[in-house]
Amino acid sequence: MARQLMRVRVRGVVYESAKVAAQELGVNESTLRVKIWNGTEDEIGLREKPGFIPKPRNRKRLEIAGVTYFSHQDASAALGRSKHYVSGAYRLKDERPKRWEHVVKQFQELHASTGHIDT
Repeated sequence: MARQLMRVRVRGVVYESAKVAAQELGVNESTLRVKIWNGTEDEIGLREKPGFIPKPRNRKRLEIAGVTYFSHQDASAALGRSKHYVSGAYRLKDERPKRWEHVVKQFQELHASTGHIDT
């Protein structure tokens, strides 16, 4: 016996299946199924707009050499380093100031080479 697809209703629109609904709404099928299970299917696809970037609660903005980064991890990525590179140096900047100065110097060189700021 063939498996029958379950119809899905989101904000009054009925879709033939969860897969079709997920594609139409621009969300992952598993996300859609979890929202249906939780009874919050009317919230599906409301925040996923072009250009929307969810901001985790623990992100800490950081300004280095005149450029603001949304998080320490973003700053580390700009240097092509591991995600904890900047946060580790920043956390220990009072105990190991030369390490932090070295990180700042790397950013100054990066920004000078990309034309972000004049050093």
